[in-house]
Order: sequence, then structure tokens, then C-alpha cells
Amino acid sequence: ASAAPAPTGDVDPGELLGTLPDVSFLSPRGKYAAAVHEHALVLSGKSSRAVVPYAHIGRAWELDGPAGGGAYLALSLTVPAQNGKAAISCVSLLAKPTDGALSAQMREGAGAEPAAKTGSAPALLAAAIGPRLGDGAAMVGNGAFKPRGGCGAIQCYLKATEVALYLL
Repeated sequence: ASAAPAPTGDVDPGELLGTLPDVSFLSPRGKYAAAVHEHALVLSGKSSRAVVPYAHIGRAWELDGPAGGGAYLALSLTVPAQNGKAAISCVSLLAKPTDGALSAQMREGAGAEPAAKTGSAPALLAAAIGPRLGDGAAMVGNGAFKPRGGCGAIQCYLKATEVALYLL
């Protein structure tokens, strides 16, 4: 019998590799400082903190923004992470085409020298998290399908809410 995964609050995130301050997330909703550690992504907000171990990321998607610009990152968790009193089963963020590029000092691993990285928050986090994903998980990009508009998603509506449909 296999052991149950450790609760995310008990995970040692390891050495800090880099931080992106004040990133707007769709889930968990709000602004968080996103700290990339050796073993986990740590999201620190004004009133909560979520530790997302890379071993608990089952699927990861780095996609073009739904309107043909920007970028989208989604992480599906196999074990929910605690964010204050709430449990989260996914982490997602969207950079709009009008958002400026971020600059961050990121290290490739413990003991490595920091290097300047520039890009959208989803692109920077995908580049840092991708190589650290657990067995069976991989960073998935846009599929070959492109709708008539040329961007990676089809514009749809769910009741009165505009949504993007990605065919991967």
C-alpha cells in the first residue's frame, strides 16, 4: 500500500529560487507574491499563504491568451492546497496583452547564480515550474488547432459570461 501524500502545509518548499511580487491570480483569486522554491510554489497574499508542491501538480498548461495576446497558465493539483481556510484544486493566472513584461532574478537551482529573466508572469512561472514537475506531469502548450481568428481559443459564452475554449 502506498502512503498518502503529505498535506501541503507540511511540505518544506526548499530553497528560494526567485520571486514575482504582486501577481494577479484567477485561482486563488487575488494578488499574491509568487515565490518559486526548489520543491514548491508558495503564494503569499495579504491574509493567506498557499504552498503548492510540484509533486502535487498533475497537469500544467501554458497557453496563448484567449484573445490572441497575452498568456495563460493553469496548474491542476492532485492534492488540494490550503489557502487560509479554503482548499484550492487549481492555480491559474492570465496576463493580458496590455500587461507589461515583468523582470525577475531567478536561479535554475539551489546554489546557482541568479539570472535576469523577463516575460509575462505566466511565462516566467511556467519556465521555472516546468522542469520541476513530478513524474507523469508535463507542461502542455497550445495544440495545432487554430480557430478562424488565429488565436489559441474559441470565444464562447457560459450563460452571460464570456469564456475561452481550448482544444488541446
